[in-house]
Amino acid sequence: MAVLWKRLPDADARISQWFRPGNHNFLRLTRIMRSLNVLGLPEYARSLLGQLEQLYSEHPEVVGERTIGYGRRAVG
Repeated sequence: MAVLWKRLPDADARISQWFRPGNHNFLRLTRIMRSLNVLGLPEYARSLLGQLEQLYSEHPEVVGERTIGYGRRAVG
């Protein structure tokens, strides 16, 4: 899978502003992934899911199994 999204150098500072368990932005990411599939851009959806999975592997207590499950189902 090609990496179409990459973490920017200031990502850690920006992520700290919203990266908390149960944050509604995780739902937004899932909607974005679903929309990318509908728009015929599944490679972008898979790449975004890959970034979410990376965050999950680094911080499972924040992302959570439920959230990553929603993302995986959104991509299919």
